[in-house]
Amino acid sequence: MRWLELTVETDVEAVEAVSEILGRVGAGTAVQPTRLIRDPDDELVARDDPTAPYIITAHVADAPGAAARVESTERALWHLQAFGLRPVGPLRVRPVDDAAWADAWKVHYVAQRIGRVVVVPSWAEEELRAGEVGITLDPGMAFGTGLHPTTRGCLELLAKLLGELNDTTVSLLVSPEWQAIQQALATVLTPYPEVARQVALALRRASGDGAAAALTNGRAREPRR
Repeated sequence: MRWLELTVETDVEAVEAVSEILGRVGAGTAVQPTRLIRDPDDELVARDDPTAPYIITAHVADAPGAAARVESTERALWHLQAFGLRPVGPLRVRPVDDAAWADAWKVHYVAQRIGRVVVVPSWAEEELRAGEVGITLDPGMAFGTGLHPTTRGCLELLAKLLGELNDTTVSLLVSPEWQAIQQALATVLTPYPEVARQVALALRRASGDGAAAALTNGRAREPRR
């Protein structure tokens, strides 16, 4: 089934009014800020920037009568001028397919940075900074979006381990303490072999092929000497 996507860019003052108008013809509306202000002390906290425009979106079935709905929406938006609201942009209309919706969220998903660890989905590209280690991993049952406190706690532990590898010698890597850390990670990652493989790659890149331990299918393996 095809749909018509109706989109209007507007000032924060007119968000409610525009949402109400688009909601008359669509099954609900979506409000998306165009700019976020991040908290410098907490990378998980962000808020809308009210000085930037907002994008209001609704979807109408591309069926007989759709053209009349679009026209009535344009008229209603034009009448908003009588209330002296701050800028309301023109109505933009484009056809979309059901299939496109399943992947639309991927456009807005960003890489997760926790210390030196950067988790990047397979469909995106992310430039790594000096000293960073990339892990290619898609959001799903094993990883989710990376925002859950438990997930981030595990990533912070991994980042800490990678940081310790900066000045770690081969003798330390094969020490009982390091072997215990490997085994703990292996136990946690047993149900998720793909995550274990990516963690192993990160450890190898951080410490060098000759010094890193690998996790294979959820089991720790002796590092190569």
